[in-house]
Amino acid sequence: MQAQRGVALIMVLVLLASTAMIGISAMQGSLLENKQAASYRAAALVQMASEGVAVKLLADPANSALSSCTGYSDWGAFNAFGNLHPAVQLECRQCVGSLAGHCPGPGDRQDVVIDGMTVEHSVAAAVLLRAQLVDEARARVVSSRTLLITHLNDETDTSSTVRWQAL
Repeated sequence: MQAQRGVALIMVLVLLASTAMIGISAMQGSLLENKQAASYRAAALVQMASEGVAVKLLADPANSALSSCTGYSDWGAFNAFGNLHPAVQLECRQCVGSLAGHCPGPGDRQDVVIDGMTVEHSVAAAVLLRAQLVDEARARVVSSRTLLITHLNDETDTSSTVRWQAL
């Protein structure tokens, strides 16, 4: 009788240890999923903020906020559209030099297809817009995105066009 009680105790301890291991692994899986969801949310928020600013600039190419960026050679605060997504920091600077060959200079020519027709435009200015979500508690960038915004002039009808692309 005494030997059977010892075996039952060992069996219960084995079952308890195995259920604890299953519970711990399930908790680790849910923590990983939570981190992935937070990372996806941060990336989506930064993307929406940067594209929201680009759409606002597309609506008004003569916007002074765009021309003010061309004066910055280093990243400068871009407060003109900061109220769109207050959690995201927006910064801009002029696009000069070679950034993987993406920086067109003033006066460069670019072909733009409008309504199926190719129209040659000259580059008036090119700026970089950086949107980033910063975790202030840890002082680190959670997610970041950079857009190249090109301000183009068409000499034939004196219209102004803004184009943007993600880098």
